Amino acid sequence: DTSELILDDVRVPDSQRLGAVGEGFKVAMTALDAGRYSVAAGAVGLAQACIDASVTYATTRKAFFGFCALVVLLLGYFVDRQLVVRHLRQQVVHEQETIMRIRYEASADLLSTLPDFAHFQDRLAMEYRRASSTRQPLSLVVVVLKSALSVSDTAEVEIVFGDAAKALMRKLRGEDSIYLFSPGVFCIVLPDVEAKNAYSVAGRLTEGLHDASGVSSRFSFELQVFNYPEHAKSAREIQEAVRPFIPKSSPQASAAEAEAVPSASQ
Repeated sequence: DTSELILDDVRVPDSQRLGAVGEGFKVAMTALDAGRYSVAAGAVGLAQACIDASVTYATTRKAFFGFCALVVLLLGYFVDRQLVVRHLRQQVVHEQETIMRIRYEASADLLSTLPDFAHFQDRLAMEYRRASSTRQPLSLVVVVLKSALSVSDTAEVEIVFGDAAKALMRKLRGEDSIYLFSPGVFCIVLPDVEAKNAYSVAGRLTEGLHDASGVSSRFSFELQVFNYPEHAKSAREIQEAVRPFIPKSSPQASAAEAEAVPSASQ
């Protein structure tokens, strides 16, 4: 049964809101991504079930000899429908694989364009010198992603991290910059942003990551904020603060050990 539902002057608390403000359409559209495959798969499954039931009925029912020819025709029709259903199933799988490949390539291209830890060191030194000379704050937000257990394929993990990177970049200003330390570990440099405002930025980033994660929670994440001069007094201290987020075996970690960012005395 269906009925009309009218909402008049209804206030919905933030705790019951899905997604970020103004992005309801995007949240609704994400449901269609999986919905299309569900509808297609359901239709193919129903057709398969109808064919199986029809074949069982046609081959087991007792009929007069006059109906034998009709049974043969029906069996031919069912075989043809079986081939059509098999073709549709293969087409659905092929299109899904094509979409996954396109999304993987797009995510891989995006992540490959993000600057790494070495570029971060150069930017940190420059921004620190500017901040210390002009007595302006400097903030960093470190984002650590962890893919869900259900996302085990390498291509799927790449897509998840690419979607997260796009969600982060949409929340940044033009003067902000994002760096990829290692797979799933991002660092965002926020020039001229005080600690309290950096936490507000972290809140907006959290909303974007929740939307990118989706209702299936494709990944979990953790954000940490570092600020000069509240949490660190020099560029070296800032670099030391983010060092734990660099994998020990990565080339970036080796470079970080070998090179030192100029400190306040320099």
